Amino acid sequence: MKTNYAYDVFYDLDEATGNRINWASGNAGFALTGMGSKDRASFPTSSVADGKIGKGVKLETKETGSFGKGFGMPIAAGNLFIGSFDLSNALKDAPKATTFGFQFYKRPKALKGFYKFKSGDIYTAPKKNEKGEMEQEIIPGKRDRCDIYAIMYEANENSFMLDGYTSLTSDKLVSVARIKEEDVKEGDTWNEFDIPFVLKDGKQINEDKLKEGKYKLAIVLSSSVDGAFFKGAVGSTLYVDELELICEE
Repeated sequence: MKTNYAYDVFYDLDEATGNRINWASGNAGFALTGMGSKDRASFPTSSVADGKIGKGVKLETKETGSFGKGFGMPIAAGNLFIGSFDLSNALKDAPKATTFGFQFYKRPKALKGFYKFKSGDIYTAPKKNEKGEMEQEIIPGKRDRCDIYAIMYEANENSFMLDGYTSLTSDKLVSVARIKEEDVKEGDTWNEFDIPFVLKDGKQINEDKLKEGKYKLAIVLSSSVDGAFFKGAVGSTLYVDELELICEE
């Protein structure tokens, strides 16, 4: 079937092993809205030529048109993450359809890179009207905020994955590196970030479980911190480049 749109798909190659690490985004879900075109920048997540060094990634919160509004999903944040996006369940429960992580065998120390961010002008959030229908309410004076974080969590079964509801709240979390709200700067210049992993209270990384592949790690980027729940400002834009995960030797 011929399509009238195109969007970017992202992956990394491990130079030492040649293994491919796939990154996921919500672009495939956005394609269902009909708001995308053959201009890949029309999608929430796209590659840009002018990153900090060479190419970078652009994440932009977009309107989803009448299709998205009909499903109670009026906006789509630009996102990029290690994990998977289940398109078949996206319209039923988008946060549940977004799962994070892959097996990881090292102790992470920090997440580093460069970003620049600018909030959209009008922040909205879902609210039920008098008829019980969901609509977007404008929140005057509120600025949107991007999100950059990485998580390591326990996964005794390889099928176990954290999702859009649990990625930052699960009791399986062991260590988290997340940019602080007060550290997010708006502007047109690149900002460097170096975010340390912090162990959750009472948690440690067990060496035996680490060797057995009982932990998973994910990196998550979003142009709207609460975009998974359709809160944010259309036009909020996050650029990220030179992303680097630092681990203990």
